[in-house]
Amino acid sequence: MVSLFVRSALIGRPPAFAGDGIIAGNSPGLVTVAGAPAARAVHLRDAQTHRLVARTFSGTDGTYRFDDLNPDRRYYLVAFDDSRRFNAVVRDGIQPVVP
Repeated sequence: MVSLFVRSALIGRPPAFAGDGIIAGNSPGLVTVAGAPAARAVHLRDAQTHRLVARTFSGTDGTYRFDDLNPDRRYYLVAFDDSRRFNAVVRDGIQPVVP
């Protein structure tokens, strides 16, 4: 499958969250539904304040990416199943990497 990166939407991001770090959902960080890669809404939140920092949709191959993040902060993401057949999934303690 071909990766589809949808540019994440920044949510009025204050300077404390800005930087040159990225968080990318590649294997093993793919969004899956019932074990298969899937396109779903993915929200990124700051681990300390729980503020919504950015949101995007994973590609049909389950990949996602968040850019321009402060690499000194920790984040968590929540992936939602829009069909509501499955509960949301949380990935916690994520630190952006600087390419």
